[in-house]
Amino acid sequence: MIGRFTHHHVCCRRPLGVGKVLRRLVGAELAFSVDFHLASAHQLIPAAIAALPRAGVVFVNSAEYATLAAHIDLGELNTVVVSEGPREVTLLQRGRVAATMRPPHAAAVEVTGAGDTLAGTFLAQLAQGASAPDALRQAVTAATRATGVPGLPVGVQRRPHR
Repeated sequence: MIGRFTHHHVCCRRPLGVGKVLRRLVGAELAFSVDFHLASAHQLIPAAIAALPRAGVVFVNSAEYATLAAHIDLGELNTVVVSEGPREVTLLQRGRVAATMRPPHAAAVEVTGAGDTLAGTFLAQLAQGASAPDALRQAVTAATRATGVPGLPVGVQRRPHR
């Protein structure tokens, strides 16, 4: 699949061989972005460091940001989006704050997937030509809306495998 698309997004989670996947994208000179999962970020951020200056966007939460900042000069990174649930989201470009946005107050019903909605909307907006600050506003708004929608109920009956 590498090379079939104009942009690749890598969800850096165990057991993915992050270093190998990112080296392949860098070697093929393909556009990519990454996000991390808190449970494995302390291991996978260091494994990804060599490739991160080539990433278009790096998505992290505040704890992952601390790990990231401990391993690389943030000025080497194109764009970093730092989110933390209902708190302010920060957009860094080359290590400098380019925009911030506090999510609008909303009663959260389900927070699962809010970070994925933020990342997907941000990337989609950029792909459609939006500026990074405008993409951030759209992404934060979409993620906030997503938290107001109930997820799938527990015990959803699945179709039998054929």
